Amino acid sequence: MENIEYAKGKAGLLAVLTKKTIGREEEIYNFFREHTTWAKVNFYSPTGHGAEKEEELMLNQDEASKMMIKLYELWKKDDSPLELRPMLENVRSFFTGFPVACDFSAVSCYKILGADTKGDIYPCSKAMNFPYLKMGNIEEGLENLVGSDIHKMPLKRYVSLKEKSGNPWLHLSSGGCPIEALSHKGNYMESTTYSGEVRNSLFERIKKDMQNENTRKHLEKKVGLIR
Repeated sequence: MENIEYAKGKAGLLAVLTKKTIGREEEIYNFFREHTTWAKVNFYSPTGHGAEKEEELMLNQDEASKMMIKLYELWKKDDSPLELRPMLENVRSFFTGFPVACDFSAVSCYKILGADTKGDIYPCSKAMNFPYLKMGNIEEGLENLVGSDIHKMPLKRYVSLKEKSGNPWLHLSSGGCPIEALSHKGNYMESTTYSGEVRNSLFERIKKDMQNENTRKHLEKKVGLIR
């Protein structure tokens, strides 16, 4: 708390949503609102050491959907300058036609590289726990690594999901983070747990709001596209 107060609203804050946060959406949102202008919410993902707590912490689809919509509604009605992600980016993608957040965009995944201290290059820093996803070493020259089969995997995954999923909102969700899918489901090419029904419930709510001209203009202002 001392560090948060010392930052005087300039530090971004992150909340991880779990079963222990059910019913505490307003508390979380008000804490953000009081202490920062930039915040993000993520769902708990059973990866790494966190996998040991899956049964205790992981939200089911219905719980996760309700929490996302509740937080979206709080942010939508708020007149403070708080930027709440991913809600802000989700709404903005309705106006622009494409997402930019890495866990919502296959293109963003393709544009991000990770490197370890030895100069080994991976498609995203999250991939460094998986040796077979190493693209090569920086000494080989990035021009020889970019466009490799491993580098193209996020795009191949998106095409595969598009062909088989039938998800009408896939273009705004992209199946979620592929490394999260690999860590939790054991398959890089699968979609993540919350990238379908849960995200779709939020997208449907945003779509409904967009049909009201006043709400649409309000949201357009909130995401910074108009003044």
